[in-house]
Amino acid sequence: MSNKFLVSENINSVIARHDSGSQADIKLVFEKLDADTGIAKEKIETNSFKAATTNSFSPLDLKPGFLVANGTDGYFKYLSSEGKSQGSNQNIALISGSYDVYAIDSEGRRYGLRELRSSSNGVAMRLHHDKKNGEGNWVPSPDGEPISISLSLASTGTNTILQSGEVSLRVSRLGMLNNSIAFYPVSDLLTGMITLDGNEYLPTDSKYLSTALQLSKNNDLLINPLLMPAYQGSVDISLKNLDPSISHGLLLLVDGNQQNLYSSYSAANPFGASQFLSIATGDGSFMFGVEDLLSTSLASDRDFNDLLIQSSGFKLTGT
Repeated sequence: MSNKFLVSENINSVIARHDSGSQADIKLVFEKLDADTGIAKEKIETNSFKAATTNSFSPLDLKPGFLVANGTDGYFKYLSSEGKSQGSNQNIALISGSYDVYAIDSEGRRYGLRELRSSSNGVAMRLHHDKKNGEGNWVPSPDGEPISISLSLASTGTNTILQSGEVSLRVSRLGMLNNSIAFYPVSDLLTGMITLDGNEYLPTDSKYLSTALQLSKNNDLLINPLLMPAYQGSVDISLKNLDPSISHGLLLLVDGNQQNLYSSYSAANPFGASQFLSIATGDGSFMFGVEDLLSTSLASDRDFNDLLIQSSGFKLTGT
């Protein structure tokens, strides 16, 4: 018997990532259940996507601070993730309702949902191999490796548990470029819509990135590149002007260039590329891994550790 996955409101874009376990390519299937009969009436499938080559970022296994480069274990595992692809992503839209969730791998094996865990602005799930019993129903099988999947929204989420009056970040760096980051307020957590001077912009709009940068400047949330860490280093950065009661997106300024921007809302990026991965910390704070080369290009190693950004001083409920 599988767990049900409940979506409380429509979500335009969820990033799905195959974190660990079986290394076979998979596709993820969401079967929407009729509210009255409980029978599947609609099926939403992702394209086939690859697993990560390392489980360093597996959200079901991480402990608080696991990847923060300020301790013996965390520092070692953060450094050892260099050059290891974190797998491919799939963006999907889900409408509110209850779903049966399962995965099908490249050899036709089915994996049913067995474990769900909310973490930061996403959900971690564990799927196990299924088989049909004599009555034709899917039941757990002891064979095969489980699969870990993470689902995340692009935004940093909305904070409801303010722990201090000042938000601090621990930023660690394994990329060669002198990147910087900026936070910007979003009007709608799910779509990433932003508002400036009464005008609304969605991530698909051509002026979205430049407007997001202007919002960041207006709110003094553009981090000075001189404050960012050196290669293989870590720094703590205070954000005195970040309002933790509202949602924010993240911008990456590639090599500090204000004309070369990527957003945590992938629809704003070329080819819809995901440059930020939301990583579970186990304590409710947010952590993002950043890839500074376009993740859909051959130049990218897709290890998402060029920058690692983790919050302290407040927690995120996630959505």
